[in-house]
Amino acid sequence: MLALLLAALGGCHMPAGAESDRQGAALVGAGPQLHGTLGFPDVRPGQRYRFSYPLLKNRSKEAVEFTGLRLLHVPAGVKVLGYNVYSDLGTDGFLLSGREPGSRASGDPDFSSFHDYYKKRYSIKPGVLSDKYGSVLLEVTGRVRHHLTGCRVEYKQQGVAYHQDFHCEFALDSAE
Repeated sequence: MLALLLAALGGCHMPAGAESDRQGAALVGAGPQLHGTLGFPDVRPGQRYRFSYPLLKNRSKEAVEFTGLRLLHVPAGVKVLGYNVYSDLGTDGFLLSGREPGSRASGDPDFSSFHDYYKKRYSIKPGVLSDKYGSVLLEVTGRVRHHLTGCRVEYKQQGVAYHQDFHCEFALDSAE
């Protein structure tokens, strides 16, 4: 019921099959997102940016089936355009962030050229650090006064839906 209420209010993204209030503990995160802030200075409306979720390791004794991603706190001035999942085997390693076409600077990766696993069901075997990592595509729509925070990963384990939240903080600092 809570998931339906939140969806009706338009405050969240709930992928099909992942509507669970059940807190999971099967995953452990890795990467700089867990300890600091990723970001870009001097952002302007119309520009698009991408940030990656932490890497995930399944610390449980059962496989974890990925079902979705959600950024928990999105301030005014930012719109979530979508989520993707990439493999570090196909992206020259773990890419932390990047600007999208029209906003891209020299050296930024072209995420559109990478294979997207988001809509495919994949599993993380027990005890394994996944080669796949989540990513969120954002558009600046106005002045951004606060950071984006909270990386939620949604998954199933033995047919039961769970979510697990990880620290992440993404800064889109507005040009003055």
